[in-house]
Amino acid sequence: QFYMIRCIITLILIGAGLSVLAQTITPKVGVTLANVKDDDFTAGASQPKQKIGLSLGLSFSGKSKKRLNISPELLFIQKGYRVDHGGNSINYTENEKLSLRISYLELPILAKFHLDHTRKIYIGFGFYGAIAIGGHYKYSYQKNDNGIITEDSKSGKLDFNKAILAYNGENYGVHKRDDFGILFGAGVNIKRIILELRYDNGFTQLSPKDSSNPKNRCVQFSLGIPLNLKPVKRE
Repeated sequence: QFYMIRCIITLILIGAGLSVLAQTITPKVGVTLANVKDDDFTAGASQPKQKIGLSLGLSFSGKSKKRLNISPELLFIQKGYRVDHGGNSINYTENEKLSLRISYLELPILAKFHLDHTRKIYIGFGFYGAIAIGGHYKYSYQKNDNGIITEDSKSGKLDFNKAILAYNGENYGVHKRDDFGILFGAGVNIKRIILELRYDNGFTQLSPKDSSNPKNRCVQFSLGIPLNLKPVKRE
């Protein structure tokens, strides 16, 4: 718990420092399509599906007029995944559902290369570090085997020290708070509104003992409005 609080305070202080140094701050809000990489391809294994979430935060940029510039950010972002797995045959039905959401405080560092001198269109590449600040899950299982009903359900806040055991014993728990990965994307400035599409590729295994090796994957679409904090000197 102390480790999490220390990481959150550190990220907030970094964001505060960046705001002091920045020429421009861009408040941004967006939608995420999150999933996890899953290496378990055995027959009958449940495969993760995309889950919609939210992202919001601030992007910082300096006064450089060059085509290449570095843009750090401080974001609240939701990641996670869904499971909707089942099967049926004569006198037999089975269905398993899971909705899992992880909320992160994330610090991306993005190198942006503007494709023209007007700086309206750019492509970007960089990396991010993040710390999970919470989450929620909801699980349900139902089986009807020739009229014999078996049910299991549970939900609650995500506890990174506890397992989320499915009916078959599979652990859906998330046991790593920190996350690290790379990101890339592109954006366009249309009448002082920045539209951006970005992809996050996580390197951290969310559950170190899970043989399926789950890692975060996330598509972000965001909208931002740049605010100039200091007047730009005209030459």
